[in-house]
Amino acid sequence: MSFLLFVFILLFPVVSYSDSYCSYDEGVYSEFVSALLAKDNGKASYNKSTRRVSVKDSLGEIEVVGDGCDHLGGTINATLKVAILREQDFLKLLLSLTEEYGSWLISTPELKEMIENKAWVKEFDEYVFVFSDFVVMRASFEKKLIKVNFGIN
Repeated sequence: MSFLLFVFILLFPVVSYSDSYCSYDEGVYSEFVSALLAKDNGKASYNKSTRRVSVKDSLGEIEVVGDGCDHLGGTINATLKVAILREQDFLKLLLSLTEEYGSWLISTPELKEMIENKAWVKEFDEYVFVFSDFVVMRASFEKKLIKVNFGIN
């Protein structure tokens, strides 16, 4: 009898998942949101259901989304007041945006070093940065729009 039970368990394992289980600590994004809302004096707003932070600052309108249970990551979309035409201007703004809105997951000193050393891969219109802590960031720009996606893969 115990042998049949053992075989049954091997063939039909019982797996239980909890809705509250996450393999990554989402608290880092929550802490970022709280700190941003506290310091931006009404320039930032947060939509809890979409996990989206919207900020109007001197550059334009910035939206940040972060989450992850199986894939911790985030997105920064910036709609700028002035169009970007040169790669060097894009990279300078990219560093500024990630320092302000992505430092909860992106190592900005490491990004700065990669930009200075031109240590990225360009795939079509995307710049791909791979960090030492397994974070991958893809960034692109088109006139007044910068898109940044990053996460632990």
